[in-house]
Amino acid sequence: MSQLIYPYEAVLQATSVTALSAAVRDAAYQLGFSSFHYGAHAPVKADGERARFIFDGTEQKHGGVISSYPESWFERYQSENYIEIDPLVTHCSRSIVPVIWHQQPAPDSKRVKTLFQEATEHGLAAGATFSVIGKSSELAIFSLTSERSNASERRRVESRLAQGYMLLAYLHESVCRLGLPVNHTAHTISLTRREAEVLNWVSAGKTSWEISRILGLAEATVIFHISNASRKLQTTTRTQAVARALALGLLQP
Repeated sequence: MSQLIYPYEAVLQATSVTALSAAVRDAAYQLGFSSFHYGAHAPVKADGERARFIFDGTEQKHGGVISSYPESWFERYQSENYIEIDPLVTHCSRSIVPVIWHQQPAPDSKRVKTLFQEATEHGLAAGATFSVIGKSSELAIFSLTSERSNASERRRVESRLAQGYMLLAYLHESVCRLGLPVNHTAHTISLTRREAEVLNWVSAGKTSWEISRILGLAEATVIFHISNASRKLQTTTRTQAVARALALGLLQP
C-alpha cells in the first residue's frame, strides 16, 4: 500500500526549493506534461498592505514562484502585465474547481486572445490549472501544461485532473514547510487510529462509500472521521489532509 500512499514522496520530502522544483518537474513528466508552474500569494495584511509571497525569492529568480516555464514567457507575461487580464488567475482567485484550458469559452477580448496565442508560441498549448486555499488563507495556483493541443492530448489532460490536484496538495504542503515560519504546534496534532486508517484509504484513491465497505462502517461515519481529521490538520479538502498528515508523519504505509 506504500506506493499508493506516497505517489509524490520526493515532492513531499524535498529539503530545498531546488530539490522541490526537480521533484515536481519529474512528477509532471510522469503524468505526460512538458512543464509546470506554481505560484503562491499570501493574503493582504490587516493594515491593507500586501503580504509577502510564501517564498522570499532567495532560492529562485522569481519570488513566490516555482516553474519550468520558459524564461522568455516569464519576461513577456510580466512586460505585458498579463496577470491583470489572465482569466485563469481570475477563475482560481474565486474557485478551487480545476480549469481545463480547452474547455473554456473563446475569449471576447482581443488582448486575452493574444495572451493565449503567445502562450502557445512559447510551448504552453494545452493544460489544466488548479488552485487551493491554505490554512493561512494563502492562494496557490498550479498549472500543468503541454506543448501540443491535439485531440489525444486534450483527452489525456482531462484524465489527469485527480493526479494534478493531488500533486498540488503535496507541493503546497512542501512549500509551506520550506517557506513559512515553523509552526511549533504542528507536532502536537494527533489522529485517532480510525482517522489515520480512513486517511490511508483516502490516499489510496478510495471514495467514502468504498472505505465504508472496506472497513464495515456507515458512509456517514467515514465522512465524520475525515472531517475530524481535516479539522485537526486545518485543511479544507481531504487531499490536503492526506498531504499534511504525511508531512507530519501521522500516517504509516
